[in-house]
Amino acid sequence: PPVGTAPGPVPAAGAAAETASATDPVGGPARRSLRTEMAEGARYFWNHRVLRQLGIFLGLLNLASSIIVGTQVLFAQEILNLSAAQYGVLFAVGAVGAAAGAGLAPMLEARLGARRVLLLTLFGNSAVSLTIGFTSNALLVALALTVGAGLAVVWNVVTISYRQRIVPEHMLGRVNSIYRLLAWGPLSAGSLIGGLVVKLGEPLLGRESALRAPLFLSGTLTAVLICYALIRLRDGIWSRDRNAVYGPDDPIPEEEDGMAEEQLTDERPGGTAAPPLPAFGGTGGADRPVLKTLISINVLIAVAGLVMIGLEEGLTPAAAIWDGVSPLHLATEMNGPAVDRGEVWRLVSSMFVHYGLAHLVANMVMLGLAGWKLEPILGSRRFLELYLLSGLGAGIATYLFTHDALTAGASGANFGVFAALLVVCLKLRQRSVLAIVLLAFGVVTTFAIPGMAIAAHIAGLVVGTAVAAGYALPTGDRRDRLRVAVPVGTLVVLLLVAVVALLL
Repeated sequence: PPVGTAPGPVPAAGAAAETASATDPVGGPARRSLRTEMAEGARYFWNHRVLRQLGIFLGLLNLASSIIVGTQVLFAQEILNLSAAQYGVLFAVGAVGAAAGAGLAPMLEARLGARRVLLLTLFGNSAVSLTIGFTSNALLVALALTVGAGLAVVWNVVTISYRQRIVPEHMLGRVNSIYRLLAWGPLSAGSLIGGLVVKLGEPLLGRESALRAPLFLSGTLTAVLICYALIRLRDGIWSRDRNAVYGPDDPIPEEEDGMAEEQLTDERPGGTAAPPLPAFGGTGGADRPVLKTLISINVLIAVAGLVMIGLEEGLTPAAAIWDGVSPLHLATEMNGPAVDRGEVWRLVSSMFVHYGLAHLVANMVMLGLAGWKLEPILGSRRFLELYLLSGLGAGIATYLFTHDALTAGASGANFGVFAALLVVCLKLRQRSVLAIVLLAFGVVTTFAIPGMAIAAHIAGLVVGTAVAAGYALPTGDRRDRLRVAVPVGTLVVLLLVAVVALLL
């Protein structure tokens, strides 16, 4: 559901009182025109960089979210097979999530900070759209909508509270009206876009895929906004520094301030020195060459596959987006009987091949989000080791447990990256909404969507955890050797398992 649209405190009475006070008896100041006051409010809003960014960002977010609104009743009737009464119940359960969100918002902001809470709501919003798009289970849809409603209210509580605290009282009415124009204005445009997607997509994709398309489009656009927020939005409410969020004249509550101070020191609550933080080997640089190379390789292979399909049989939108299989796929996807015949490269090559652009985009967005934070911490060499070992473990697990299945994709390697990100954040005593959300979304989709490579995902998770745990060992001569031995030992174990499996 669109966020930022819940009714907030709009001080219309205060604005009216201000206008009245400008009109004094004869001899008093001249009346200020409505146009002048509107222009003053617009200038204040536009010149306040954080408010301007937040308002425009919310407008784009609501545009993406409202894409599903115009066609959701058709989705409920034709995909979920719900009656009119059941449809009403489906969306009524969202009230439970909204009430829970209102109660949880202050606690979440106090514990996580405004930036992390907003990012959590964004990840959740994208996950809700994608989860509904992949499923035909009405109960799962109801659960997703409940979570989405709760996250929308959390966003509202945090952002409206921020706006009320930083905007001067005499400007609140005008600033709120401009903010709401940006928030509500795109809703009708988004609904129109969703309807057009279904209408234009049905002849190309079929009725069911066309009804699912707005959900995937909404989730993908939200994921793009998440990337922008992670990279570019760092001031005001988006700041990592809580003092920069609230400002010196609006101090952080006592309990929150104490927690923030504790996080900035290298001491335990009792005053004893904490053990030294593990050195992961990264330089903290912003280049991220391995992440960019991995994404580029996956994209190039996908493009090559689409070109082959087009040359052989003609490329249809359905094949391009969902399930295109080219000779390149046939030669590189995971295929147990083919591995038995000696095509062992499939254990590795399958992690670079994807079935359609939707599969590719989903995996590359999640890899990009996790890798953007993880590679500077681990360093490029270790990040590459982690990715390849997790992908190899996923390929071997697929061979062992779903021998006859035809599978491909980077999701097994991605699970290793998600697990490693969580391990790193725990060792560095950092909270990571990103790692938790990515893992939660991965686990839910693994078991909720039919045909997912469950063995590959679990294996990638286990291997990534083991390798990251080795990287996280404290420094020291003997431990340094052990840190090097963990990825090498993991590779040896994986190869031994593969060899034994091939010989049996």
